[in-house]
Amino acid sequence: MSDYRRRITEPVAAVTPVDEALATACDHLRRAERVLLTSHRRPDGDGTGSMAALASLLRAQGKTAVIYSVDAIARRYKWLPLVNTTVNTISFDERFDCTIVVDCADVSLLGDTLPPPEVRGPLITLDHHASGHPFGDIAVWDPAAAAVGRPPRAGSPRVRSACGLAAAAGRPSRPRATSAARGGVVTARGDEGRERNQENRRAEPVHRASSTPR
Repeated sequence: MSDYRRRITEPVAAVTPVDEALATACDHLRRAERVLLTSHRRPDGDGTGSMAALASLLRAQGKTAVIYSVDAIARRYKWLPLVNTTVNTISFDERFDCTIVVDCADVSLLGDTLPPPEVRGPLITLDHHASGHPFGDIAVWDPAAAAVGRPPRAGSPRVRSACGLAAAAGRPSRPRATSAARGGVVTARGDEGRERNQENRRAEPVHRASSTPR
């Protein structure tokens, strides 16, 4: 896939209300038999956990769900279900009924990895970043959500998450998928905590021993 221009998708001109976008996305997923799942380059815990959760739920419904990441999944996420099935290339001969991009705030974060329209089918994006720029044919964007992989609470009408999307499209969340989503979110929060600690340490003044003889 060398034609970069064929992969570009523009940000949406007007954001569709999240419930309406979710309903449209669910309709596509109910009809879909082959689904491609991907995230931003070098996916973190939320992106990886969301892909794993969606793959678990969609495969439980008898669908083909392919996890796709050009970059290798970080070793600390390899314990998540189905992550070991991740592929890093997509053939031009492949055909998917739709592609879901999770936890990606801007199309530029995909780099040069998005397959062309004839391969990927309709593009569904699922994101929660308040500073994001929604894109795709169907953009499910909920900046009030803590994470894309957040499993829906029991009895909650809000299913704006990876688990909730697949569950609303055909089957309630399974323990394996819920575990993948929660595990990804927890791991992502741990990564963020480590990054903040590193930034704080870099910001701290460095106290050097005085070289002046006493």
